Parts: sequence; structure tokens; C-alpha cells
Amino acid sequence: MNEEKLVKLVALSNFMRWFCLALMIIVIVAGAGVVLLGALTGASWFIDWFATNDQLGGAAFSPDTVGTATRILIVVINGVTLFFTCRGLWFLMKLFSAFAKRDILSLRTSQFLRAAGSSFLVVAIYGVVAQTASILLLTMGNPAGQKQLSIGFGSEQLFAILLAGTLFAIGHVLSIATSIDEENKGFV
Repeated sequence: MNEEKLVKLVALSNFMRWFCLALMIIVIVAGAGVVLLGALTGASWFIDWFATNDQLGGAAFSPDTVGTATRILIVVINGVTLFFTCRGLWFLMKLFSAFAKRDILSLRTSQFLRAAGSSFLVVAIYGVVAQTASILLLTMGNPAGQKQLSIGFGSEQLFAILLAGTLFAIGHVLSIATSIDEENKGFV
């Protein structure tokens, strides 16, 4: 590999490593903030947020029917998404850290890339499930005939799945390239 390109990769990787760390901190702080704000202000803030959230497809529900157990269950359901988002960012951070140390073509880097890709794939697919479950839980207390089951899948979810799947596949390609590189080194 050309030294100039390697220097550029190291610089980019250092930036991306810190960027991933910053994003992971933001996700953790925002998630904790939502839980803390909900605990301190009670149900009204939680209900207001869901009532104005466009991603819920205009789900109509009565704030009086959403109890504490339902709110906790919704937080747990959506917390899974936050966990896998942070997991994916963690592995991307490790990948960029390895690249910054000029460890580019190795089994370790391919494992980091596959782990990040699989985490983001879970986030993309599970996000649809979490949104559907949240809407169902919010409307469970509605009168008969007013409960809602809304499954939303659009271009945003499609592209997230495609990108995550691409990361995962490139991780496999990197693993194969590493094997070929090791085999070639054995001939020399």
C-alpha cells in the first residue's frame, strides 16, 4: 500500500474512532436522559413525547390508560435498540483504532467489521419491531375497536438494512482477503 494513502487512512481512522466514541456517549446520555426525565416528571412528559412523535404513525391513545408498567416495558423494548447501537459503535471504534495502528488486513479487523454490521442489522430490523410493539402497548388501554397495530417499513429502514448488511458482507470479504493474504505469505 502506498505510504501516502496509509497516512490518510490513519488520519481518517483516528477521527472516526473519536467520532464513534462521541456518538456512543451521546446515545448513552440521551437514553439515560429520557429515562431520568420520565422518572422525574412522571407520565405527562412520556405521554406528550409519544403523542407528538411522528414515527408512531399518529397512534391515538389516552394518557390515562398508559400505566407505569407499560412505560417501563416500552423503555425496555426501545433500550434494546440503544444497546445494539452502542455495540455497533463500539466495534466500529475498535475497527478504526486497529486501522489507525495500521492493522488493516487481519482476522481481527474483519471480526470487528462483521460485529458492527450484525449489530446495526439488528438495530435496523428490531427498530421496526420496537416501534410496532410501542404503538400496540400505548393503545392497549383504548376502548375496543380503537387499539392499533401499526407496522411501519419505509425507505429509511430499507437503507439501514442494506447498509448494515453491506458492512456485514464486507467483513466477510475482509476475512476471505485475510486468508488469501496469509496463504500468499506462506508461499514466499
